[in-house]
Amino acid sequence: MINISNEIINYSKNNEIIITFSSSSYLPILEIWLFYIDLYHVDNYCVIALDQELYALLLKKGIPVVLMEMSVSIDSSTKDQLWVERISLISQLLEKGLNVLHSDADAFWVKDIRKYLLYRNSDLIFSIAYALPKDVASLWGFILCCGFFKITSNARTRKFMKDFLQECRYEGDDQIAINRLLMEKGVVWAFDSNLFNRGYSPAYLLTLDVLPKKIVSRQVNSSAYIFHPFLSSKYIKGKVDQALSGLDKISSKKCE
Repeated sequence: MINISNEIINYSKNNEIIITFSSSSYLPILEIWLFYIDLYHVDNYCVIALDQELYALLLKKGIPVVLMEMSVSIDSSTKDQLWVERISLISQLLEKGLNVLHSDADAFWVKDIRKYLLYRNSDLIFSIAYALPKDVASLWGFILCCGFFKITSNARTRKFMKDFLQECRYEGDDQIAINRLLMEKGVVWAFDSNLFNRGYSPAYLLTLDVLPKKIVSRQVNSSAYIFHPFLSSKYIKGKVDQALSGLDKISSKKCE
């Protein structure tokens, strides 16, 4: 992969960049994500386009974009390559001193979460999930979700990312990799009064925050800052319909 981290730096502000990844086939979902990003006047983001078609289209529209063209089309059988390249790129950005906030293109910003995150100063801040890897979920009662997370650039996180990338290459899945790595290295968790799972990794000297599910929510929730629904449809139109239906319900709840 061509090193595109220097291009991405151009879109950062105050040493922070917000990134999302998308292919042209996922454009209808990305457009919803971009609507909310524009609504909150986010001006330090960049779309990582996974094919030339999407790159050219976003470039024409004046949307911050760089091309990370993959050697294969991304589908369920090749996602492992995307996960590895994604973590490799984030590691490069951290090495350049950028704090990185990653948001899946279907993790919709229904509120401006940047204000919320100002009060969290942990090295790693992740959304929460409860499924894979099952061994970690069984031990902790939850897992870190890679659909939405922020990593602060410092010596601790840069060291951690090297091991994370190596584990990701082994596991072929970034979410399985980070949870198993932290479990194997040992993390001490505490549950605070604001429903945060706060953690500390003695092996890396890292502090961690796992955001409560009411903040980054898979369900329709008027308290959510990020709505990250399960889009179960096999077809992009079905995914869009599911996303818009959930977003409409959130808007209705806010107006009640």
